[in-house]
Amino acid sequence: MNLNKWGKAILPSLVGVLLLAGCGTAEQSDDKVSGGKTTNQTPKTVQTENTDKSSGDSATEQKNEQLLTYTVNGEQKEESAKLVNSDNQGYSMYVLPDFELTAEEPNKDMLFLKDNDKISMRIEILPADSDMEQLKENTKAQLGAVNSDIKELQASNDQQWLSDASIMQAENTSDQVTAYIVKKEDNIVKMTIFSKKDADYNDAFVKMAETIKKN
Repeated sequence: MNLNKWGKAILPSLVGVLLLAGCGTAEQSDDKVSGGKTTNQTPKTVQTENTDKSSGDSATEQKNEQLLTYTVNGEQKEESAKLVNSDNQGYSMYVLPDFELTAEEPNKDMLFLKDNDKISMRIEILPADSDMEQLKENTKAQLGAVNSDIKELQASNDQQWLSDASIMQAENTSDQVTAYIVKKEDNIVKMTIFSKKDADYNDAFVKMAETIKKN
């Protein structure tokens, strides 16, 4: 009887201890599994967030490449141009594969043909309040070094962004220099194209210049 009573009295306590031990083991196992899942899942969540962020940023940023159609010596070409930034003057533009953009001096960059750097375009980003008449006079003086006979040109129908530009050109037996002064965004852009009569890259330079955008 005493043993029976003792057994009945202690049995619930033993069951309670066993249940508590079982719960502790189960909790440890759950922690291990849950820890493993967290370790495996966290990078996916971060990656998704980064992907979402990049998608949002790419919507506001410029594309890395842009297709440009241009003519060289009367032959039409179409190539993918890469986005290049000018740290010298704080702008970006799309540059065709055969060309390279480099800083010439403060506030002046040079975009040149890799195979012949004499075929080039000087780019100057000037303040919007620059004196246009003074700019034109200075440009005429520069062109006068090529030929005193300076022609004033009109933009072609496919160059609408140059419709209000001042375009001047001087040439001699081998060289042709064309200057463009145009209001673009909140600045005045002056482009001076140095070309050869037997290697007319003017249209390529103009198409690239059209993509100039202040950063």
